[in-house]
Amino acid sequence: MNWRVGVLRAGTENTTWTASGAADDWSTVRRRAIDAVHELALREGRRQEYRLEVDDIEVIAWPGLDDDRPGGLDLSGVDDVLPRDRTAAAATW
Repeated sequence: MNWRVGVLRAGTENTTWTASGAADDWSTVRRRAIDAVHELALREGRRQEYRLEVDDIEVIAWPGLDDDRPGGLDLSGVDDVLPRDRTAAAATW
């Protein structure tokens, strides 16, 4: 399975892909993509549109503030579209 993450910066029309990789299982691919977009958002800032592609799922994310951690980012909404257990979620689609 492949993954990649990128950012659609203000004033641009195309996503700049900044990191990518592959792994044999869903949980590893998912975790690496989420970690990469978290690092990217910390560098680029919250006011950007971020893209994740994990296997065949495409995600657009706008990180929010994490009130529990000063300066932290909240990417919890990503769990809605990239479930931790893909096979269980697929059964409910």
